[in-house]
Formats: sequence, C-alpha cells, structure tokens
Amino acid sequence: MRKILLSAALVSLFVAAPLRAQDSALAQDADGCKESPLISRFTGSHISSCEDLADQKVDVQIGSEKDGSVSTKTIEGEYHNWVISTRDGVSEAELFDDFEAALQSDGLRIDYENKPSALTAHSGNIWVVFKFGSGSYDQTIVISSETQQAVQANAAFFSEALAQAAHIALYGVLFDTNKATFQPDSEFALQRMLKFLQDLPDQTLHVVGYTDDTGNYDDNLKLAQARAEAIVAWLVDRGIDKTRLIAKGFGDADSGSGSSAASGIAQSHSVELAEP
Repeated sequence: MRKILLSAALVSLFVAAPLRAQDSALAQDADGCKESPLISRFTGSHISSCEDLADQKVDVQIGSEKDGSVSTKTIEGEYHNWVISTRDGVSEAELFDDFEAALQSDGLRIDYENKPSALTAHSGNIWVVFKFGSGSYDQTIVISSETQQAVQANAAFFSEALAQAAHIALYGVLFDTNKATFQPDSEFALQRMLKFLQDLPDQTLHVVGYTDDTGNYDDNLKLAQARAEAIVAWLVDRGIDKTRLIAKGFGDADSGSGSSAASGIAQSHSVELAEP
C-alpha cells in the first residue's frame, strides 16, 4: 500500500533535487524529477516527467451531477505533477485500488472516484488528483492558497471523520526539535482545530501527541505529553473551555492505539484528535 504523508513539514521538500540512486534493474527517473515526499510511488515504477509551478489554477473533479456530468472545483496554488510509468502487467484497476486504499487509510476525504481511471481526494488545503492508465498514471498535488476557505471546510470534515472512526490525524502541527514550542508553520493546522471546536461547542476531544521511536522512551513520553498540553493551552488561550480537552502523550506512535500508528503516517510531530 502507498504511504500518504500529508504533513506541512514535508511540503517544503518539493523542490527538485538531483536524481537519487536507484536499483539498476529499474528505469531511471527523468532528469530533475524526484518522488513526491507526500505520496510514495507505485512499487517498481519510474518518473517519466514532472512539473513544478509556484502558482497554477487547476480544475479538479469533485463529484457527479444527477444528469451524469462531472462537477469540478477550481483550486489555485502551488502545483506539482508527475507522470509515472509502472512495471509491465500493472492494470488501471490495480493502481486505482492501491491508491484509493492508501488515501482512505490515511484520513483523506475521497471527493471523486471513477473506477478505474480517476481519483480526487483532499486533506485541508492539499488536493491530490490521480488519472490511471495502462502502464502509467498521472499524479497531481495542488496546495491551495485559499487557507481561510480550507479552515472553514475542514470543520465539517473533522466532524464527519470523528463520527465515522472516533479519531482523526491532524497534519502540520510542527514543533522545534526536542521541544514543545510551535514552529510558525503550525498556524494553519491549529486554526483548523480551533474552527472545528468553535463550530461544535459541545464536542470534547482527546488531543493525543506522539514522538518517533528514537531515543529514551521515558523522555519521549514526557515530550509527547508536553506537546499535547501545548496544543490544549493554545486552544484555551483562544477561548476554548479547558474542560473540553484532554491532553495525552505517547512515547512513540507504535505504542499508541490510534490510527497514526496503524497507517504508518506518524512523524515526530504527529498529533491525533480522538473522542473520549
């Protein structure tokens, strides 16, 4: 299964880098192209071409109308595209099933699917579009610049995800190394959580923090707890009743019971929201 890593910490890694070493038995990636740090490629494939633009408008498919036509939404922002060639014998249906399962496992909302040829999904302001063919697929990621609209939309997304699974991973809360102090890029993810809690004043949550599995377990446990408490304090400072929030830290994601460990998306700054 593909690994989907929608973390703001990784967004900055999109800049093209020199070709990395590959298995000599596999075709080489196109010059200047590098695998997305957010979505791992299908096993045994190579990048045929890529494109990176600082600002681009993209019409993405988001649903079907009653008359059978496809509805679209225009997303404007940072644009990245890859055309990826697969190994012989890989079908459109195999590609579709593999990526659909990965997207769902890692908490993305599936906005549109037309099996086996197309998928659209998003989390926050990050949109992912796939078009599958025989022997290749086209992968596009657009990071929307409409941050406030994304904050508004994700209050409903949080509510739906909690109702279905009782927990949801929150991407993009970034901390300084070995500290419980936020990095500036955390603002968007924190505002999403704040908006959700403001819209649903009766909702209570566990705010669950994780670290990675390196270092001393007891130290990691203390750090994870401190980070969860920092998030709670940030929300309380902005008017959320402290009785609605319970901070809980796990020393590393593998020792936790939440979906982050199960789906393989836990990072050193990983945070999860869960119903009590």
